[in-house]
Amino acid sequence: MPTNTPTPTTLNNPRGASVASLAAGIVSVIVSLVPFAGFVFGVSAVIFGIFGLKSKKNPLWATAGIIIASIGIVISIIVSTIFIVAVSSLEIPNQS
Repeated sequence: MPTNTPTPTTLNNPRGASVASLAAGIVSVIVSLVPFAGFVFGVSAVIFGIFGLKSKKNPLWATAGIIIASIGIVISIIVSTIFIVAVSSLEIPNQS
């Protein structure tokens, strides 16, 4: 009689990190127009991509995730810089 063994989770599944890298990379590009949001997803996608490359399973997906996440990080840094410059140039009216 076979025993019910639990299925591996994403952390134990070597393909999971590659898929997570690609998914987070795509999300980082989509959300990169929101200041600082694309950066968070981009960094997590790069971390998952590194784990995916180390596991040697689906290295193409992990590499694609890292490349797409890098694009999202660059766009997010540009948008965040524009946002910071725009906010810092606002004049606050005197309340006197």
